[in-house]
Amino acid sequence: MPYQYAIQCDKLQRDIPNGEAIWATIMLNATRIPTHIFIDSVDLASFLDEDEPLEDYMADDPDSACYRYDHEGEVIYFVQHAGFESFFTANGKVPSYFEPIADLMLELHRDSLARTLLPANNALTAGIFGEEAPPEMIDLDLEFIDGRTPRFRFFIEGKPVAGLSTKEGRVETLYVHHDHRRQGLASALFDRARRVLGNLEHSEILTDEGKLFAASKKRVNEEGLCP
Repeated sequence: MPYQYAIQCDKLQRDIPNGEAIWATIMLNATRIPTHIFIDSVDLASFLDEDEPLEDYMADDPDSACYRYDHEGEVIYFVQHAGFESFFTANGKVPSYFEPIADLMLELHRDSLARTLLPANNALTAGIFGEEAPPEMIDLDLEFIDGRTPRFRFFIEGKPVAGLSTKEGRVETLYVHHDHRRQGLASALFDRARRVLGNLEHSEILTDEGKLFAASKKRVNEEGLCP
């Protein structure tokens, strides 16, 4: 039986007990799926106007995408469009399972650039990285994710603590978890990414921390100093 429309994210978070934690659990554990799989899995008549194709609904948002959540025995489908998620569940039941707010979600609340720490095709990237290839562990502690913006995740004890995304040979985002800063991880990740992708340039659009990082790398290159 096709999954039925249940609720939109704003109502879930506002009106349902533990709604924010439910939403966070879904988002952290969902993976992008092809649109045709979503269409085959849900009852769109319970959501869209009569005879409105899903493609038309999604057309005005280039980052709109479909996702599947399969965690702890619960399956949820949803479409993300214009910053909102519309959830479909078995029998249209409102999602209820939740886990404590994860550290990665808290890090995202501190700084949206922490999205580089997210897994491939995660819903919380909100389409920023586009559709991504399956991740590849290219070292014991380093993951490469190919796509529109090729990126890397660096792990310590199984936890992503640094991320780097690129576009057209430039570093777009370089982020280190706040608990792991001032340990040289940014420089180390940049160097390892450069060995994989070849020469990388820094984007001209940098945060203040990024500008300091770029300046320190320049000093290393020109003077042999430690950053």
